[in-house]
This record gives sequence, C-alpha cells and structure tokens, in this order.
Amino acid sequence: MHDLADILKEADADARDRVEGERLCSEVLPWLKMSGKWITREDLAKQSGLSAREIRQAGEYSRGAIIFGQAGIRSAESATRDELQACADALQSQADKNRRRAADVRAYLHSGFIGTYAGKAS
Repeated sequence: MHDLADILKEADADARDRVEGERLCSEVLPWLKMSGKWITREDLAKQSGLSAREIRQAGEYSRGAIIFGQAGIRSAESATRDELQACADALQSQADKNRRRAADVRAYLHSGFIGTYAGKAS
C-alpha cells in the first residue's frame, strides 16, 4: 500500500519524465522531418548526439508524431497510412502482452508462493 508521500513522489517522477520526453521530442522531431524517411535510432543518435534511450523517450512522449517500424523510426507526417496502422497495431499488441503479464504477476502475488523461490517466505 502506498502512502500519500509515495504517491506524490511517483506523480513528480511522472511529471519530470513527461517534461523531459517532450523536450527530447522537440529535438528529435526536426531531424525526422528533415530526413523524411526511416532512420534507425542508432544512426539518429550518431547524427544528433542523443542516446538511443533518449530517442525512444522522445517517441513515447511525441503524441503520435514519431512512429516506429522494422526499418527504424520516422515522423508520422512522412508515413503512409499503412505504416501508421502497423505502428499502432504493434503498440496495441505490446500493451495487450503487458496487461496479460501484469495479471499473471498479480495472480502469483495472491497465490501464496511469494518468496519461496528466493529461499524465504514473506
């Protein structure tokens, strides 16, 4: 159970992540618009001086303006409808898998086996 202080810390961290993600998006998006084509995170990192992690974070906070696919990332403005749909489908599939995994972890939490594999019972 979280107390109010923990909840406020998490909210502050989420707000900081959002602000940083939006700032990074404002750096990444011009590169992608200028390119107009697919580019790998690694290649964009070399060109922009940002890390692959920062580029990924920019995409997370781009409000759909940065998409990904097998060929890398690109501006949604430069993408076809099929590319936009493929990205949305991939994100939905990933979210569905994460929801199933969360449900599995919750089931394990309530199973009574917590800590038994670590050699201790909680």
